[in-house]
Amino acid sequence: MVGTSSRSSDDRTSAVLLEKVAALEAENAQLRAAQTSQVVIEQAKSAISARLGVSAGDAFQFLCSVARSSGRDVSEVAAEVVARGREAHGAPANS
Repeated sequence: MVGTSSRSSDDRTSAVLLEKVAALEAENAQLRAAQTSQVVIEQAKSAISARLGVSAGDAFQFLCSVARSSGRDVSEVAAEVVARGREAHGAPANS
């Protein structure tokens, strides 16, 4: 019986560890997406700031305003700004 109990305990431990790994992988994916989103937002702020001659803070407020008025996420608006800027400079939008 000791062997069965030990195996059952090992199975429970393995299941708990697998759940923790899955949770950490999901968290990692969320953090990577957030980091990518933040990079795009910073690029858009820089582009807006340069184009309109405003501060980075004002550029961010502009992004937020456009996002609110269009019912979209700031990161989605930022990605569009960056893509349009690339197109305007002859680069593919997805590069």
